[in-house]
This record gives sequence, structure tokens and C-alpha cells, in this order.
Amino acid sequence: MYRHEWGWERTLAQNGGGDVRKTRLLVAAGGLTLLGVAVGVGFASAGPLSGSTSAQSLRQMGTWRSQLLTTANAHFSQIPGLGGRLCATGEVAATLSVTTTGAPAQFQIVLDDGPTIPPGAITVNPATSATASFTFVANVQPFEANDHHVFSVAWRSPTARATHLQSATLNVVYQRGTHAC
Repeated sequence: MYRHEWGWERTLAQNGGGDVRKTRLLVAAGGLTLLGVAVGVGFASAGPLSGSTSAQSLRQMGTWRSQLLTTANAHFSQIPGLGGRLCATGEVAATLSVTTTGAPAQFQIVLDDGPTIPPGAITVNPATSATASFTFVANVQPFEANDHHVFSVAWRSPTARATHLQSATLNVVYQRGTHAC
């Protein structure tokens, strides 16, 4: 019966360098690992399973407040001091971090006094976690040849009971616009 012997097997056997079966197993495991990585890369490059956007981030803007604010309003209202105007195009990622007490609170980020930035309103329940952080993502484009956009944070008490904002930060990462900046 003919048995093919690889060059490295012969060298190992001649030099007393170890068990050929163990080496074969390691080579096979390495090959399977490389195959798994190749398949994983193939799946990763096959495209997103949900919405996505990307841009080269060049700028960052941050605002914060540490003065106590209370609401029992069931309708969204703007939080003073959180947000701002910036010149952006493409993807914008706005991370909101809040510390609350009292009743549950909902937060959303509003773009240009109009639509909310996806995913929309998020709920923070101080009974389960007083501090929360969430990232909102939008794709902004020029409006009437102008890349200026206004970002504001709004909140409400969905139960109409008093909720308290202890502190908050908003960090916006974006690509600088080129129209009328």
C-alpha cells in the first residue's frame, strides 16, 4: 500500500522532532481556522442585514449640562444647553449620555427642528439603571446648498410623573460639510 509522505513529515521523523500525528492535527486545525476566517470575511463583505452609513469623521462637537432639570410633561420639550449648530455632511453619530432619577424618561435627538434621528425616542428607567448612553445615527445632506444643521435633544416623561435629569452630555462626531460653511 502506497502512503504519501509530505516533506515536513519526513524531516520531523528524521530529526526526532515530535509526533507526526499531532503535527498533522495542528496543520489541519490551522487550515480550518484559515477557512473559517475566509468564510467570515466573505459574509462580512456580503453586505449589511440592516441600514448602514459611513463617512470619514473629521470633526467632533460636545455639549453638556450638570444643572438639575425636572419635567412631568408627557410631550417632548427641548433640553436647554444640549445640542448646537454645525456644518456637516454624510454620516453623523450623536451619543447622548444621561443620568436620571424619578419616573422613566424618554429622550430623542431632533435634526433641523424637524425629524428625529434614528432610532427615535429611547426610554431610560431609573428603577433599572439611572445612567444610560445611546448613539443616534443620521445621514445629513445639504439643504438649499447649505450644510448647516441644528441638533437638539428633547425629553419627556411618558408617565406624566416627575422625572429628573441630573446630568447629560451630547457628543456629535461628523464630517465637515463643504456648502456655505
